[in-house]
Amino acid sequence: MTRFQSAEHMVRAIAGGATSMRGMLAAQGEGVLDTIVAEVSAATRAYVDDDGWAIPAVSHIVTARA
Repeated sequence: MTRFQSAEHMVRAIAGGATSMRGMLAAQGEGVLDTIVAEVSAATRAYVDDDGWAIPAVSHIVTARA
């Protein structure tokens, strides 16, 4: 599980940490990020529990040896 305080926290953390995403959001105008946060929050309400917001996350870890 990938856990965040809320869907808003996840969206803002990802948007704030990705330089290319910040540029694209800025080019779309003021309020776009707020709209994205609202849509993601509404669409993922089922993932909210007593500890915050968590979504299933799949990871593939491979170790190779030659």
